[in-house]
Amino acid sequence: MTSSRIWIGGGTGGGKSTTARALAARHGLRRFAIDSFWYAYDARWAEPRKSPDEQWLETPPDVQAAEFEETSRRMMRFALDDLAELPDAPTVVEGPQVLPDLVPPGDQALFLDPTPEFQRAVLERRSMPSSDPA
Repeated sequence: MTSSRIWIGGGTGGGKSTTARALAARHGLRRFAIDSFWYAYDARWAEPRKSPDEQWLETPPDVQAAEFEETSRRMMRFALDDLAELPDAPTVVEGPQVLPDLVPPGDQALFLDPTPEFQRAVLERRSMPSSDPA
């Protein structure tokens, strides 16, 4: 069975939201941005979380990556539950939580892999979530 969902995944600053907005507007698709539900999903998860400083300044990058993947897997379960409750309609779903092995069978997926230069240019314009932006 083929689904009417298109999933867009990839790292922060890779163009997922921009691509999803453009596809939704051009083709009349519903847009489901997983990050928009992050705090609601975090509350449903109901486990203590690190502060931004603990997460970004005190946690080594390899541990951050492993923790993000674990969190993404849990958050994707909530997103799949929420999507199942929506009326069937063509939908573009986007977020860094979209991992290849979590895309449901029959769905289409796109993973954006920006160059480091592109990603840095995008992220330099954003505020950083810690007390030490540098």
